[in-house]
Order: sequence, then structure tokens, then C-alpha cells
Amino acid sequence: MKEYEGKTLQDVLEKASEDLNVPVEKLQYQIIEEKKGLIIKKCIISVLETSDLTEGAIKDGEEFLKNLLKQMGIEIEVQSSSTPEGLIKMSISVDPENKKRFVPLIIGKKGKTLGSINNILKLFLSNKYKRKVKVLLDVQGYKMTKYNKIITQANKLADEVERSHADITMDSMSADERRQIHNSLASRPNIKTESIGEEPNRCIVIHYIGEK
Repeated sequence: MKEYEGKTLQDVLEKASEDLNVPVEKLQYQIIEEKKGLIIKKCIISVLETSDLTEGAIKDGEEFLKNLLKQMGIEIEVQSSSTPEGLIKMSISVDPENKKRFVPLIIGKKGKTLGSINNILKLFLSNKYKRKVKVLLDVQGYKMTKYNKIITQANKLADEVERSHADITMDSMSADERRQIHNSLASRPNIKTESIGEEPNRCIVIHYIGEK
């Protein structure tokens, strides 16, 4: 954390923004002291730098997850990491004795429970840090396995679209799963992908854009 002092909050925020090369609206800060008298005006803030924010979000996120699942009667361990783009990845593990019993409960039908926990976690961290915090939650490698499966399926469907020149609409899926497909098919010159519909029923359409 770094502290900045000035006469008004706006003055201090602009000073911090210039020093850290971060837009004012993206600064994560706490007001330590603020005086608005007629004679004396003073404001001191403490600003979280990117590394501080990520470390804090990981720590708070892990604690939040453990407490949340403890209320469901599930004891977990969490391993976390972050990407240069600011995505926090959290992987839940359950001890081998309870794996078969609890992992399906955490995942839920078609991954919906895991998705709901992910959304609750993002909301908690975003509210706490007053900015959008991106989190990808996994349990026992479920997400990675799911990604590989849907990417294989999407490429097979793209092959069919290239043969038939007819669009194919995939089943609805979460935003992170759609992103995997968009990225996977982006390099195919005759194929274009498009997300349509409203959450939670948003899905991908695979289009043929080559010569017919």
C-alpha cells in the first residue's frame, strides 16, 4: 500500500493516479484521514497497488470459500494463482475419503452449483474491493476436463459446418465455457462464432463464412 496526502480527495486521487499510472476510476483506496474545515483542508488515502489487490483478493476469497462450504458441511483446501491479465484462478480440493461424496455436490447438475458459487465469490470480492474482480473457480479438475470436452465437440461441429455450410447452434453454457470455444475456433478462416440469447440460456452459433 502507498499513502498520498493532499487538500481534497480529488487532489489526492489525481496524484495517486499519476504516480501509479492507473486511471482514477480504477484506484482501490481507503480514506485514512479527511478534514474539510474552512481553514484546514486535509485528506490522506491509502492505495492498494495491483499486487496488493490480487494478494488480498486471493486471501479473502480462499477464506470466504472455506467458510461458505463449511456451512454445507464440507471441509476443503484451496490452491490459488493469478494471471498477468488479473484473472484469479482458485482450485478446490476435497480429501480423498470424502471426494466421491462431496465433489458432485459442489459441482451440481451440469456444473450449475459450481457456477453459482463462482458468481457469489466474484460478487463478494467485487463489493469488498469496489472494482470488478475476475475469478475462475474449479474443483478437482472438473473445469479443465469440461473445457477439453466442449472444445473437442466445438471443433467437430465446426467441421460439419464447413462441409454443410449450415449454421449450428450449441447448447447453452456459461460465459467462461463460451470464451474457450470462441478462442479455440478463432483461427479457423471459414468459421465465425457468435454468442446469442440471454443468461443463463446464452449459447454459441457456429457460422460458415467461406465461399459457398
